[in-house]
Amino acid sequence: MTLRPSLVQKQGLKLRQIISPKIIQTLKTFQMSLQDLVESLETEAQTNVLLEIDSEDSLKSFKPSSTQTTEGLSQDTPVFNTKSLYDELMLQLELEHLPKKEHVIAKALIEELDDRGFIPHYPQVKEKLCRTFQVTERKVHDVLKIIQSFEPEGVGARDLKECLLIQLEHHQLDSDKLKTVLKTVISKHLDLLAENPKKLATLLNIEPEGVDALSVYIKNNFSPNPGAAYTTSSTRFVVPSFRLELHNQTPVLIPLEKQLLNQVHLSKHYENLLLDPATDEATKQYLQDQHNKATALLEQLQERIQKLNELVTYILNIQHDFCLNGPAYLKPLLQQEVAQNLGLSNSTVSRILSSKYIETPYGHLLLKTLCPRRTFGKTSIKLKELIKDLIQKNPKWSDQKLANTLHEEGISISRRTLAKYRASLNIQSSYKRES
Repeated sequence: MTLRPSLVQKQGLKLRQIISPKIIQTLKTFQMSLQDLVESLETEAQTNVLLEIDSEDSLKSFKPSSTQTTEGLSQDTPVFNTKSLYDELMLQLELEHLPKKEHVIAKALIEELDDRGFIPHYPQVKEKLCRTFQVTERKVHDVLKIIQSFEPEGVGARDLKECLLIQLEHHQLDSDKLKTVLKTVISKHLDLLAENPKKLATLLNIEPEGVDALSVYIKNNFSPNPGAAYTTSSTRFVVPSFRLELHNQTPVLIPLEKQLLNQVHLSKHYENLLLDPATDEATKQYLQDQHNKATALLEQLQERIQKLNELVTYILNIQHDFCLNGPAYLKPLLQQEVAQNLGLSNSTVSRILSSKYIETPYGHLLLKTLCPRRTFGKTSIKLKELIKDLIQKNPKWSDQKLANTLHEEGISISRRTLAKYRASLNIQSSYKRES
């Protein structure tokens, strides 16, 4: 079917509106990690006379340094994480509480990952695992899908196309049209996107500017190398945007980025020059342009900090048990639910959670860790901790009551299985505990 020219033009216009430069810049601002944001502010201050930073030293607390160690950290000192990609994935695997066979298959698949986080020669790997563990190809594929749900987004892919498609599924875009176009480009036309954008514009029935916007969007929001941040030989630095502290068993959230607002501001000198009647028109026009850019940047910074604070406060209110007791007490929380309750877009929430860290008494965690997508299980050790704690607080509860309570917390466990865990903890049944 051939689309009418007017319809093609409308589609092209709508697509350009969806992925306009302003929207792309907004998404990019929210996606930035804290250190990337600081570097962006420093770069802008070097080229924009209306934007001032108090001093270079004032931003040091937001930037990692290879000379720093984790010992003797001051309140604002960045920390770093030396986990390899293997360590990171194994940690997430433990939280899945998979059956033993699936667990060993997953571990074997993780061991096959290259430095990019890809599984090269997957057909040979699959055949080997099927033979070693006496399982079907479908079983290996299902376990691979679990690994592909881990962080970093795109890990476990078999090639670049699959890597980008995995990331696309994680992005939770607000526009179905944009998602469809991106999926088409990634699945079928990556080569044209780089080599012949005009031909791609014709195939997609959009204007060339729309293809340019798509290219920028993919470059800014997708990574062809998800394992790049994890190496066995170098240090991966993490600068948190928040700190969670416990004051007399009361969670207190400290927004670290808020300090930026006191250190970055408009230049009084050049503002006065802009308002001075003696300033020539050409200079005034230049200063006005710079003033508009600086003001927009500061507004974006203010909006970022405000939305971040609202979002993390909301999440931690739900994850109150985590705040007090650690990751074993995380509850399932969908990003879509967070977005709806805060009046934010799915894409905004997704980008914030995927690029920001929080310092907690239990380590430095990606915010996305606080929003488990699935009704997840626990490792045997952590499940025992939950059951033991629940029994200590409610010694008269039966195994069925305990199982029902865990169900309400998103942990699927039968009464019989719970009884086995209770017995392994050398805890008697409720009947004997009462007597």
